[in-house]
Amino acid sequence: MQNAVAFFTMLQGTEANRLLGEKIRPNGGAIYATSIDKDHIGVGQSMASPELIDEAKAGRSVSGLRTYGSMTYALLKGLIFAGLSKDDPRMEAAWNWVSAHYTLDVNPGFEASDDPTAGYQGLYYYFLTMARALDLYGS
Repeated sequence: MQNAVAFFTMLQGTEANRLLGEKIRPNGGAIYATSIDKDHIGVGQSMASPELIDEAKAGRSVSGLRTYGSMTYALLKGLIFAGLSKDDPRMEAAWNWVSAHYTLDVNPGFEASDDPTAGYQGLYYYFLTMARALDLYGS
């Protein structure tokens, strides 16, 4: 479980993130992956920031990866399953993110994209993950 929590921490935009902390927006939310592929280890991937994948592959610095709803709820579920308490800073950060971005309209985090339909990406997965995470959290 310690390895799982370490992995989850690498996906979260917090000061505790030693791998990607400066590349992810520090708001407690989560991104999709710690690397875009095997050739770019440590170059995080956010499906809400697809334009940054080309930047990373070109060798340019990537920062400001957007955290988003479905991954943050998945993170919250993972932290709960790992046995973290609600007062753990990583749990609090994730909970603060979902509290600030709660919506049933879009998958939050995508709406900053230039594409007006971007917020609908992964919407049903977002609903499913949200429902399960909130049920587990006890809200």
